[in-house]
Amino acid sequence: MSSVREWLEAATKGDIKSLKKIHSSGIDINANEKGFTALHCAAYKNRMNVLKYLIKSGADLDVSEEIDGATPLYLATQENHISAMKELIKSGADIQKGAYGDVTPLHKACVKQNVSAVSILVKAGANVNALDSRGRSPLDVSSNIDIQDLLKGKKSGCYIATAVYGDYNDPRVVELRKYRDEILLNTVLGRLFIGAYNLFGPTIAQALKNRYVINGMVKYVLNRIVSVIRHFTR
Repeated sequence: MSSVREWLEAATKGDIKSLKKIHSSGIDINANEKGFTALHCAAYKNRMNVLKYLIKSGADLDVSEEIDGATPLYLATQENHISAMKELIKSGADIQKGAYGDVTPLHKACVKQNVSAVSILVKAGANVNALDSRGRSPLDVSSNIDIQDLLKGKKSGCYIATAVYGDYNDPRVVELRKYRDEILLNTVLGRLFIGAYNLFGPTIAQALKNRYVINGMVKYVLNRIVSVIRHFTR
């Protein structure tokens, strides 16, 4: 029979052929080293073919490794592997079980400032008020405005840019959000601007709907702003 190390290496590399061969030789689907299972490895490396095979074969979705107490979902969240997160959640992984210190996957997503991961966990029903062993909620560990809005049940910002580019995840919208969070939030004038923007942004964004000429003009201005930001921040 193959060793546990070979089993875990196959999962880490995404070598589904070798993994299936080792599995057919009789190895336990939850075989591990210090609590790390093949499912941990697949989730951490986003090896989706391996992940799906292991889940279908009955792997323990909520097993904790011994070093940090992390579950496969926690590791997928930590690395912002959205596909792995969705598959684990769809398959029934415990969205509240994370790592030692009562740190949930949602806490980790907030610490890592992963907006998409936070959105997925919140929609899946993660407890936004869960406290870790230090008494901190997910909201307490994030300074990202979009994440704070998600946790509070509000729609996220960047209203005008999202309306103009038509996609919240457009690279230029992401660039503008990053500048807001990393630069503007750290200055008094920047915070005043953000406050005013959040107040009037939704109304302006609504007014821009189906106004193709004005949209084109606003997009031109925003493109120039993004170019300047990229020039001075890279």
